[in-house]
Amino acid sequence: MKPNKTTIFTSAWNLTKINGMYFSEALKLSWKAYKNEVRVIVTESWNKIKHVAFTKNGTTSETIENVISAVRIVVNNSGAGHDYGIGAYNGD
Repeated sequence: MKPNKTTIFTSAWNLTKINGMYFSEALKLSWKAYKNEVRVIVTESWNKIKHVAFTKNGTTSETIENVISAVRIVVNNSGAGHDYGIGAYNGD
């Protein structure tokens, strides 16, 4: 997968401009977001204050670590197999 430099540098510039972090730190963070397929979004509140957030698969947070850990949690929807093991449910 070839990285899209425009996306990486744009998100790094947004992080630098809005959060006031150094460009090298912002570049590392936006590269981490790209590798984990996390989008960097800029939201604006009603009083024109801009915030940076990270989003992936409908999960949004202010830190990239929270988004990555929330997406990695797998919900087991196997029904009775969760309680009774792999075998068939026998109605006991």
